[in-house]
Amino acid sequence: MRRKVRQVCLALGALAVAVAAGPSGAGAQPVARDHVSAGPSGQPVPRFVSLRASKANMRVGPDRKYPIRWQYRRPGLPLLVVGEFDVWREVRDPEGDTGWMHVALLTGARTVMVAGQRPAVLRHRAEAGAPGLLEAEPGVTGDLLGCTGAWCEVRIGARTGWLPRARLWGVFAERPGRRGEKKPRTGG
Repeated sequence: MRRKVRQVCLALGALAVAVAAGPSGAGAQPVARDHVSAGPSGQPVPRFVSLRASKANMRVGPDRKYPIRWQYRRPGLPLLVVGEFDVWREVRDPEGDTGWMHVALLTGARTVMVAGQRPAVLRHRAEAGAPGLLEAEPGVTGDLLGCTGAWCEVRIGARTGWLPRARLWGVFAERPGRRGEKKPRTGG
């Protein structure tokens, strides 16, 4: 019991520091994966997941007794897991808001959101000069199929093509010498 109370206190302290520091990015900025550790689930932290539920509450702490900070109604919204406690995941949304969600509300299916202030062109190939398939407005979400270097293959509706990694929330920023990402794993 003491250990659980201590863990909750540590988690709340970390949350307080994160809230006091404010959002790390100004809405939907690429995220650098500088430090990776395994959380209690055995999965890496940080990692991206997506919202499974059509209605999901983000809470100020890791339990249903904590007040609701935000309510989400957008299945497929990409979220960044920044912490874990029991069956709760501390997540950050594309706007930089952080809070706790129950693991049942999340899925390991990878999605991305178009970031920035202007549309991004979904291209036929992973090249800046490749023919465009469509223009995706900021905030549009799609299924992440994989990334190679500075480009990510994304399915938006019935169209599949390539978007620049730097224009997406839901993938880590490219690191020098890194030639792609592993296939997404399932699970929150």
